[in-house]
Amino acid sequence: MQIPTNTTQTPPPPHTRSHTHTRSTPPSPPPTQGRARPSLAKLYNWRYKSLGDLPLVQQQQEFLLANAGFSHEVQFVNVPDYNGRGEFEPLPHFTQNLGEAEYLVTVYQV
Repeated sequence: MQIPTNTTQTPPPPHTRSHTHTRSTPPSPPPTQGRARPSLAKLYNWRYKSLGDLPLVQQQQEFLLANAGFSHEVQFVNVPDYNGRGEFEPLPHFTQNLGEAEYLVTVYQV
């Protein structure tokens, strides 16, 4: 026995086709963060005005100590092309820079 197929596809209702950012309900911002030290989390305050910190980022050692191998807490690193190649996109929306990756591995190995 063959299952009958629906030949007339009905489109989804209009309210389900809209993107989250275009809906009338505004997104609720996260109240606290627990992934970065507080000084770095301040970089997010342009978007999340009342973003606070979880207690663990104010107490645990990995959030209190300096980054080994770097002079400053926030630091840009200029890495020239590695083996003749800089940043590239092997898959859509997935960027890679092997030179930067090799540089950071070396910083933490020293």
